[in-house]
Amino acid sequence: MKELVLNTDKFLLESIQEKKNANLLNSFRASHEQIKITKHFKKLAKKEEAEGSARTFVVKVNSGNEDLNFLVMAFTIKLNPIPYVSESGRKEHSDFISALQITYLATNETIVNMIKNSVNLTTSIGTYIYSTVIEPLLYHIADLIGNTDIVYLYAINSIVKKIYENWGFTELKRTEDLNLVNKKIRKQEENGCIFMFKKLDPRRLNPDFQ
Repeated sequence: MKELVLNTDKFLLESIQEKKNANLLNSFRASHEQIKITKHFKKLAKKEEAEGSARTFVVKVNSGNEDLNFLVMAFTIKLNPIPYVSESGRKEHSDFISALQITYLATNETIVNMIKNSVNLTTSIGTYIYSTVIEPLLYHIADLIGNTDIVYLYAINSIVKKIYENWGFTELKRTEDLNLVNKKIRKQEENGCIFMFKKLDPRRLNPDFQ
């Protein structure tokens, strides 16, 4: 397995297991769904880490000065089985398969606005972080687990949905499949959100794939 590079020249990816990052999350203010997400990062994320049921990560500015490595983004990754859904959105059978869920994905709007003119990106900060930091992490976790090539998340509105589409996620639209998702895995706080999924590239999961 190739060595995982967690950082870029612009951003750092770290776990909340580090005390300094857990403390940073205490003052985190999410751009969307502020109350629920902030509560998660302040209370539930640390509990899930201790239980081993989820991993929460922070993305910080890579300034070269620890005091100026401001918190830009935070998110949680869980291993959650889902009803099998093909790339086209068709359910092949009713079994559950292993999948990674990205949840409580949020940016710190104050910091994003502060740095967006200085980081010199051709894409948005969120898209850059997803493609260079989050996605390599997803492939790394999928490699470690094995037999996992589906990632899913929920978009809270059409604006966020468009962002996730740019990241390669697809909305699940078939009524039969949505009913199965709603019945089997959707939590109360996810009601009203748009279920989206993405199939990881087998060529990146397995270098020997032909």
